[in-house]
Amino acid sequence: MAHYFRLNKSVIDKDCYETPTSVLDMVLEELNPNKHYLFEPFPGTGHSTKYMRSKGFKVTNGPYTNFFDNNVAPEIEEEGYDLVVVTNPPFSLKKQALMKLQQLNVKRIAMLLPAGTLFLTYFDKLFPCDETFSIIIHRGRVKFLDPNTQQTLKGSASFDVLWCCGGLNLCKPIMYKSYRDYEICLMKSNSTTVS
Repeated sequence: MAHYFRLNKSVIDKDCYETPTSVLDMVLEELNPNKHYLFEPFPGTGHSTKYMRSKGFKVTNGPYTNFFDNNVAPEIEEEGYDLVVVTNPPFSLKKQALMKLQQLNVKRIAMLLPAGTLFLTYFDKLFPCDETFSIIIHRGRVKFLDPNTQQTLKGSASFDVLWCCGGLNLCKPIMYKSYRDYEICLMKSNSTTVS
């Protein structure tokens, strides 16, 4: 749940926990860097944007530092790409974020949201829940990152989160992915790169 403005100073509050790369991978592996141009409207320190670019994706944070100042969705200059929002919005502003994305007429979305959001009355009205709707369920609690250190925050989430995906035509409507498996893969890849 990165801040809706780019951070210039050291700050941690209830809406400023950044997404671990293993959690980003759960949705990025369902997307194609040669087809999907990513819009990360809540960049926080830029951690997720840098990581998505390192995976070969073209990424924009939009023309405004405050997402809510946008009047139109970012334009894609390259032909053959689809704009996809991939973001972990500030959880206290999730309804406003969904309203703004609807206003911007964004059709392809992958948002990391608290699982309970699926049961809120506004969710079905604001999120593109049709035959293209999918959720990626994490087996295990997400350990969010401190934006100042990029280290895991102890006890950073007392609730479960999941990726809500609309307009992406994923292979299954419900996918279970083990957070632990991603942590193990990450540890193995880090240990093999050390010389």
